[in-house]
Amino acid sequence: MGELLEFGKVVLLVAAGFSLALASSELTARFPLPRPALFLFAAALASDLFPSLAEHVSIREVERIGVVALIVISTLRGTRCVAIRDNPTAVA
Repeated sequence: MGELLEFGKVVLLVAAGFSLALASSELTARFPLPRPALFLFAAALASDLFPSLAEHVSIREVERIGVVALIVISTLRGTRCVAIRDNPTAVA
């Protein structure tokens, strides 16, 4: 029975992740925010609400995730700026 509960937890976490991805897609469609920025904000909020998360993730892992997220944010903003510059009729 314990194995089934573990599998159920994994399925629940994956479903929650997909739900958050869909919600962030809707939010970024309405507001000009990059999706990785929303996930960084959610991670910061989660770390404040649940301090026990620090026991499961090391500081080095958090730094790596943050660097990757910032690279993705910078890349997305840069490609959007280039697309707007190349197409003067595009609306920001």
